[in-house]
Amino acid sequence: MPYLSQTNSIQLNTDCYKLLNKNGLIYISFVEGNPSKSGFQAGSSGDSCYFYFHSLNDIKNRLSLNNFDIYNIFEIEYEKLQTKKDNHTILLAKKINLRIQCTTFHSSKKKISSPF
Repeated sequence: MPYLSQTNSIQLNTDCYKLLNKNGLIYISFVEGNPSKSGFQAGSSGDSCYFYFHSLNDIKNRLSLNNFDIYNIFEIEYEKLQTKKDNHTILLAKKINLRIQCTTFHSSKKKISSPF
């Protein structure tokens, strides 16, 4: 997610819930940091791109709000340049399948129950 803004990462969580199969898994990789420190960074090739930092707590909260159960978080050291390394946080979460029971009444007072 280092190339997604905060707004786009929120949309990603929402879209993933809609698109994933029952019990589907999501793998998220990001560099933890203050989002206000996001900006252009040069890569190993010398090219630069906009790099977004994300807060682990923000991501965990967004996933929870979008009905994901986080079951593993770990870090991997990533060599950015020969002299510089970043720690990428990896987060694995599972889609929580909710079953909502709605009950409606028709004018004939006959009770109809339908799951959504």
